[in-house]
Order: sequence, then C-alpha cells, then structure tokens
Amino acid sequence: MASGIDAEVTVTNHTALCRLAFPANTTSPLFLAELTDLPKTRISASIRTDDSTGRISGSGTFRPSFGAGSYKLYFCADFSGASIRDTGLWIDGSSTLGAWTRFESLPENGEISARVGVSFISVGQACGNAEKGNPKLRFRHDS
Repeated sequence: MASGIDAEVTVTNHTALCRLAFPANTTSPLFLAELTDLPKTRISASIRTDDSTGRISGSGTFRPSFGAGSYKLYFCADFSGASIRDTGLWIDGSSTLGAWTRFESLPENGEISARVGVSFISVGQACGNAEKGNPKLRFRHDS
C-alpha cells in the first residue's frame, strides 16, 4: 500500500474489527469516518465524537439504491492501542460530513485497533453490537 499502512479487517453481520499497522515513523495517526455514500442516496446524517474515549458514533438516513423505502443506519466506532490526542467534526458543503480521532503516538507494536458496530435500531444498539462482537478485546470505552 502506498501509505505504508497495513490493514486487516474481519466482519460479522453487525460488526467489523480492524487492525491497522502503521510505519514506525508515523506521528499522531488519524482515523477518519466520513458519512458520504457512493450513489449519493444520503438524505440526512448526524455524527459525534467523545473527547475522552475517541468514540465516533452517529447515523444516516438513505434512499434505496435498490428496493423500496428509505432506511436509517446507526453506527459506533471504538479504538484500542493508543492514547487519544483529540477528536473533531468537519463538514464540506452540503455533501460531506465526518468525524476524526487522532492519537498521541503509536504504541511499541505500531498497531491500533478499531471496532465498529451497526444497527437499524439505535446508536446504543450499534455500540452494544460492537462490544458483544469483540468480547475478548479491551477498548477504551469498555467498563
């Protein structure tokens, strides 16, 4: 990969687990979550970050790209492996909306993990799906 970042991803019906291995010279790795879809079917969206944990969560309402009826999808992303430096949101015109979590520095092994949960019910259920889908891994937001 041109960036030098190696990514490994595995998924279930409601979760994804990503392991990102960064080059040794990386400073302040940055994770971006963008709420833009390729067929441009998004009607509305909301996104937020938790400054203390780096958690990114939100939702989007989409027109169908096939089939009938609009739907709302909720999501939640947590991180493990590095301390959170800061978080934020951005909007670019009316089409691009996103959030970011930036990390202080890389851990010794150079890896940061992200788990993502989705739900058609709520952000809480999306976060619960992420937590249940990866029970043996410890993330900053786990109790």
